[in-house]
Amino acid sequence: MESEIGNGAVILTNPDAPINLAEVYSERTATSLGLTWEAGALDGGSSVKDYTVNYQISDSGNYLEL
Repeated sequence: MESEIGNGAVILTNPDAPINLAEVYSERTATSLGLTWEAGALDGGSSVKDYTVNYQISDSGNYLEL
């Protein structure tokens, strides 16, 4: 996006978070799992090239919180 003054400035912001995050159960193994998602509506002014997934094992050890 160019600034209103027209000096060629490029304004970048953080992209929207991905939406519709879901596990692909058929890809689950003892050490990994598969995920699908859709990109958020706004890309922050540049193409999103990758995402970082953080996880935490619950206190009970029964499930992952994404």
